[in-house]
Amino acid sequence: MEHMVLTPTAHPALKVLFILLFIGSLAIFAKRALFLFNCIKLGQPDPRPRTNDVVKRVLGVIVLVFGQKRVVMFLGGLGHFIIFWGFLMIGFATMELWTNALFPSVTFWTIPGFNFVGLIVDLISLLVLVAIAISIFRRIIIKPVRLEGPVSGKIDAFIILGLITALILSYYVMGGIRIHAGEIPAAWAPISNLFASFVPSPHVSDAARPVFHIAWWLHVMVLFAFISYIPHSKHLHLLGSIPNIFLRDLGPSGVVNKMDLEDENLETFGVNTVEQFSWKQMLDFYACTECGRCQEQCPAYNTQKPLTPKGLVHELKEHLFERGEVILKEGKITAENLEELQKKHEILNKNMIGDIFSEDIIWACTSCQACQTVCPVMIEHTQLIFDMRRYLVLTESKMSPEVQLVLKNIEKNSNPWGIGAHKRAEWAQDMGVKTFAEKPDAEYLLYLGCSASLDEDNKVIAQSTAKALMAAGVDFAILGEEECCCGDSARRIGNEYLFAAMAEANVEILKAYNIKKVICVCPHGYNCFKNDYPQFGGNYEVWHHSEFFKKLIDEGKLKLSKKFDGGKITWHDSCYLGRYHDIYSQPRSVIQAATGSAPVEMAKHHKTSFCCGAGGGRMWMEEDLGKRINEERGKMAVEAGANTVCTACPFCRTMMLDAFKNLEKEEIKTLDISQIVEKAI
Repeated sequence: MEHMVLTPTAHPALKVLFILLFIGSLAIFAKRALFLFNCIKLGQPDPRPRTNDVVKRVLGVIVLVFGQKRVVMFLGGLGHFIIFWGFLMIGFATMELWTNALFPSVTFWTIPGFNFVGLIVDLISLLVLVAIAISIFRRIIIKPVRLEGPVSGKIDAFIILGLITALILSYYVMGGIRIHAGEIPAAWAPISNLFASFVPSPHVSDAARPVFHIAWWLHVMVLFAFISYIPHSKHLHLLGSIPNIFLRDLGPSGVVNKMDLEDENLETFGVNTVEQFSWKQMLDFYACTECGRCQEQCPAYNTQKPLTPKGLVHELKEHLFERGEVILKEGKITAENLEELQKKHEILNKNMIGDIFSEDIIWACTSCQACQTVCPVMIEHTQLIFDMRRYLVLTESKMSPEVQLVLKNIEKNSNPWGIGAHKRAEWAQDMGVKTFAEKPDAEYLLYLGCSASLDEDNKVIAQSTAKALMAAGVDFAILGEEECCCGDSARRIGNEYLFAAMAEANVEILKAYNIKKVICVCPHGYNCFKNDYPQFGGNYEVWHHSEFFKKLIDEGKLKLSKKFDGGKITWHDSCYLGRYHDIYSQPRSVIQAATGSAPVEMAKHHKTSFCCGAGGGRMWMEEDLGKRINEERGKMAVEAGANTVCTACPFCRTMMLDAFKNLEKEEIKTLDISQIVEKAI
């Protein structure tokens, strides 16, 4: 048989048709891409460095995009890994098909080594079909939590899976016919060879020729449809994910953007219109795969709160497209033309907070970063929430009465309860603990924070930590009455003014005593000193007491001569200690040193640990919607068979104590790691 028989573009008119269709699909793609680019240009400047350390950024793209590192963290991600690489390989094979059709004398199969490439494409395409079948089964039958969401996204997924299936089947049909035509060696295309068995041998029949042509044009049309459809669908992430990962934040996890509170040009604080987000936040919208890994891990979503990180990003993207289309058409929206434009465009009558998102959604976040930790495309969800909270608090003064009271107390008395500063050092009476006023040359500041200093249930944390440090001979002192609230709750609630005041006060007092080293018993204070205060000129060597205990034990300074017997002990990973600062092994090592055995793990631990529910200012808010987050975490401890839950955060300890009380499981003890260490000395 002559090679020309299989050429689907033998007639010049067909070549022209192919080129016109190709140009048409590219034109549709380019038009949408230009719109997407112009929408991003509506965003504000981003305050974080996004192009530093190029080598690290490129390596991140390789690992996260091509290595699919965060995708394959979970079993379901293996299918996506196969589909991703299969699609790339099919794309490469398509280049060979197109080249051969347009230039019949050219075929990649004559290139040395291409046989091996062809074999890989042939085999991986079968794996892709299997992965697609499993994916469809999971979406229709199993329906995992992470795939719950907008119907449009589900339809998009089925369309894309269908297009990929059509690409592969048409490829196999063409491969089988090409094997009989002598264009492809059967040994290097075993799956295509199965299709060849349906074609009369040894020559291609008259019936097979049009079948090949139909399959080829179907393959072409599907790919052109794919090109046109991608930027209009949820699979926009194929375009947004690579730049988003490259431009990811390389700084410490969970740092909140500092507001320029002295900017006289600011008309409002925070964000209430989508164009007030930064261009990078808008790129986050494009990068979202709607895979639902964030939703699956979110403690708010998993306790029937209205917040879903996936839904948040999806709705912001859709809102950007609707509002962006109007702004790009009409020009900048100002106070002068707003009323007139609202008459023409209904979307301009919708408030982002209130119409697009309820306030309950914005207040539900615990800032635990479970979403960001598993996001395969490095979306920064929590900053979106904080920006909208800032608008509610600073511009609208809209918050619950209990939050208003907490902020008022912090402003007046530098603690959430409004207790006088003279009470801050009462926990240290008769312990011999010095203040910096009494011992200004101490090497370390032991910063207790509000809860360990003033909360009756948690003063024991301050006392046990101080006793352990004294036993190890650590040269430390406290600030006592001079200590201020770290400001964490104020910042996460959205009151940047109040946080700035607390941060500046703490930085100033540490500067006055020339303090360079800080030990914190609270992960929230630890995060403030380590990540937030550098924005205000405060740079310190900061230790959390759990990791400092590990250091002292390793150095032989803290000798645990006894073994604490608390029964079966489980460790609760604090969000601000684990996901924010990657402190996982140190406290577990301390527990093992103090008890003689490693702690048992709850169902969710390490990076997938379940929040206690107190972060993001939620410590001070009523939890009226859905189930209580702390009780869900408490149930995990019960299921683990724990007799003692060990924490390293006053907030976590409070929430767990409350959970076991409500669950009528008060026989389960909740101890700070410092208490366990003290009992083992």
